[in-house]
Order: sequence, then structure tokens, then C-alpha cells
Amino acid sequence: MAATDILEQKPTCEDRQSTTVQRCPAIVSPRTKNKGRRGKKSPGCRSSCSNTEGNVPNHMRLKARRFTEGSDILKLPLLSSTVSVPRRRVGLLDAVRPANVETEKSRFMRANYNYNPLFFYNYPAAQTVLERFSKPSDNYLDQAITIMENALKRFGTYENFEARTGGKRLTRGEIMTIVKRCFKREKLQNGEVIINLSDDLLSRASMTQSRGRPTLNINVNTSRQFWLEGVARHEIGTHYLRSYNNRLQPWTGGKGRRQYGLLSVNPTEEGLASLHSVLYRRHPFLWRAALLYYTAYRASQMSFSNLFKDLGRFVRDPYVRWDYVLRAKRGQVDTSLPGCFCKDQVYLEGALEILRHRKDINFHNLMRMGKVSWRDLGRLQEHMQTDGTRIPSFMDNLDQYRKLLDYIVMANGLSDDQASGV
Repeated sequence: MAATDILEQKPTCEDRQSTTVQRCPAIVSPRTKNKGRRGKKSPGCRSSCSNTEGNVPNHMRLKARRFTEGSDILKLPLLSSTVSVPRRRVGLLDAVRPANVETEKSRFMRANYNYNPLFFYNYPAAQTVLERFSKPSDNYLDQAITIMENALKRFGTYENFEARTGGKRLTRGEIMTIVKRCFKREKLQNGEVIINLSDDLLSRASMTQSRGRPTLNINVNTSRQFWLEGVARHEIGTHYLRSYNNRLQPWTGGKGRRQYGLLSVNPTEEGLASLHSVLYRRHPFLWRAALLYYTAYRASQMSFSNLFKDLGRFVRDPYVRWDYVLRAKRGQVDTSLPGCFCKDQVYLEGALEILRHRKDINFHNLMRMGKVSWRDLGRLQEHMQTDGTRIPSFMDNLDQYRKLLDYIVMANGLSDDQASGV
């Protein structure tokens, strides 16, 4: 039985007879709170209420009494039975993706945004992992606001910005045509990368491994005419090609990285990819990276509902706002509390670092060396393997490439000093 079924289905008579782990009465819903069962634990309570072992985290039990019985919108789903979920290793982004997103999204919208979702997770991330991404930075907060305000001065609203810079929404067939054209431009062999079109990604696109094969996942709902090639430059021209080149280097793998003492690759990796997303746009605003940075920082101070309202100064569309707030609040159970998942700040941090040092970075080496920080380029150069490595087509002419980076700085209303963090 899926975890979503556990929260939404009532047990049949057969279920009651066959289920060995009973409902934990410590989980109180508005329907049962006055029936005198509070505090009594069933034999299966310990395992089913565990924050890491079972479906229902402890925080959810504590919050069930918050809502009044007068509003159907705010009622929590009644837990009819609990089936323990086996431990399973999943990637971080899968672990922090709530299992009940659509249910809570519906409640939130119907409550006129005056509701803080309660999320649960099929395979929750360890608390130590979540704590690593719970302390956002404000070093680039002023720059993030400057970037968004410049875009609003130019387009008036985010919705106008999206319509004029993104173009029309694409069909699945149109998406496949554009992506295959990008594959051909980067000289990918047939079947080298699988294309997976999805309706429920939290991001616009991502690179993953599926049965050992590189897979480009694309969110159909956010794919637009003028943005999709930027998505391909981000995922294929940056992430995939750097990953491909990395396998040819002596520092490939965890042991190799430790041997060479490599710095964290994330700021460089995601910053470079963010720049490539907007590289050929007429208006190359780093809007998305800036809003992700801002949202993560504010999430550490606000509830889900208050953060949603705060973003109204930049974005009117409630569904776009939901997506941004969800990214910043993922990993949390009780979103009425301040807290954030600040991993998304790396996009703006990395992009501004690269722009600050764009005149000094050897971008061909940055691609050929694979998954390395730009700060490691000098000391790794003598160990670099170049045979068989690839660089993306848009980086063939480095003079033109650097001019495009200069234009990104100017278009976003930044100076070289502003590209430097506090």
C-alpha cells in the first residue's frame, strides 16, 4: 500500500483483521480527540510513530489538535491504519520530497493561503542531513533583491517577464524535437542520454541515473519555447558533459577527490549551469537563482503561509509562488515553524562567484577537468587528462563566451564589486 493510501483510505473489515500493526491512538485527529483514547498506545505504537522508521513523524501527532472542527479544509486526514515502510536508500532530493504534496497543495489553495501544510515523507532524510541545509546565508541577499527589482522595472511583473522571455508553453512533441536538436549540436550519440518527460518534478529539469544510464528529466508543465534550450545547456552542456569528463580524470570518485583534496564542487557546478541557462537570452536576468536564494533565506524566518505572502512582492501567480515556497520548505514536517532547505542558494552564490572571476577563469579547463571547483584549476592542471574530453558547442569561441558573461552582469544591474559577497 502506498503512503498516500495510508492517509486517505479507511480500512475494510479484512484490513482490521489482518493488520498486525494497529493505528496509534496517540495521533489525534479532530474527529477522535474527545473519545477518551488519547495517550493510550497500541503494541505497534513505537515503530509506527518513529520519525525515521514509519510514515508519520512525531511532529504531525503534536499538531493534530491545532485545527478546529469548523473547517473541512483544515481537517487532517484520519489515520486508519499504519503500515511500516521499509528502510531504503534514496537520493537527497527524493528523501526531502513530501509524499502528500498534491493533497496539501489543494488544502492550502482552498484555505485562501491561510494554512501551513503538514508534510510527510516516504523515506525521510536523516536529521543530521537536514541540519546541514538549515542555515542559509545572507551574503548575496542584496544582490538577489537587486536582480529581481531590475527585472520588475523592465517587465512590470513576473508574469510579464515569463511571457516575454519564456515564450509559449510546449507540447511533449515540441519538447522532444528541441531536446534532440540540442543533443545533436553537442554531438551526443543515439541513446547516450535518455529523455524522460515528467509532470511532477519540483525543478524544471534534472540529470539522474536510471538503471545505470544518464537520464534527462524535463518538467513538461514549465517548459517554454525560449527557455528549453537554456535548460539543455544547463543539464547537458554543463552537468552531463562535466560528469562525462570527470570520469576520465584521476580524481574521479570519492577516493580520488579525497586524494587530491578537492574543494566542494557545488557552487561552481550550479553557478556555471545557471549562467548557461540564460547565456543566449535577450534579457538574461538571473531571476530564478535570485528568487531561490531569497526564498531560502526568508523561509528560515517564516512559516509557509507567511513566506507565500511575502513572495507576493515579486510573484503574483499563486501556483508559481507555491513551487518556490515548497522548494524552500521541503524536508520540514510542520511548516508553521520557521525553517528552510537552503541548498538552492548555491545557484546564485556560484553564478556570482564565476562572474566576479570571469576574466581569470580558464573555462575550457573548467569543463575538461570535470567536477571541480574553479578555485582548484591551477593546482590540478598538471594532472589533467584531456584525451577524449568534451566542451560544449557554446564554449567553442571563448571571446564570444566572455562577452556574453559581461552582458549578464550588465543586464542584472550588477558591478564586479556587487558580484562579490559580503
